[in-house]
Amino acid sequence: MSELNDNKEGWKNARTFGDILYLYLEFLKGEYSTTATYDGKLNDDTIKDLETIRKLNEMYFLTLDSQDGLINSTYNIFIKQYEKVIDKYTLKQRAYVDGYIHKNFIEVVTDYFDKSEDIIIIMGDISDDGKTSQLRSRRIPVTLEYVGYDDDQGEVFTRVGITNHYKEQITEWIQKYNTNKLNLSSIFEDVIPITFIDMKWGRQGYLTDMIYKALKSQFK
Repeated sequence: MSELNDNKEGWKNARTFGDILYLYLEFLKGEYSTTATYDGKLNDDTIKDLETIRKLNEMYFLTLDSQDGLINSTYNIFIKQYEKVIDKYTLKQRAYVDGYIHKNFIEVVTDYFDKSEDIIIIMGDISDDGKTSQLRSRRIPVTLEYVGYDDDQGEVFTRVGITNHYKEQITEWIQKYNTNKLNLSSIFEDVIPITFIDMKWGRQGYLTDMIYKALKSQFK
């Protein structure tokens, strides 16, 4: 592990989207323990799928948030938020990947998934003022929790959709290490925020593999 846990020099010199991709790849390789949008140890989902996630970033898709599919039931478990032992607790997850993709790849990716019945793509254009389009309001449940044996009464625990807060986090991180006044708007001018969601609950290792195949198809 580098002594520079947050790669201060790298972020100080970042000026392009390619620079940001490189810095995140260094983070995913374990060279640094902190980055603009993440602090600490990688979660288990990312570690399990790390090789494919690295490949996505190498193909100009900056991945910033993701989870894999999961269906898991635990019995007679103490749940802290309920402050009691639950006879059955079930967690269901849909896989999703959230980040920024270069505009040149949008047509290839959307065409690849055009006939897919279970993978949806949510995209938003970034306007001049840095705001995301109205598609931001569309948020899909990706995590459900069930308390007890009634599998029809799941509570939504997490939703995802288009969000642009990563842009602000990344530009603030660059400015954090650079005292000069910089015009950083060009970093995101050729990319758009995008979210891929596998609508099938519990499916593991499928979504990131399909995104990789979609990006790779442009080179045929």
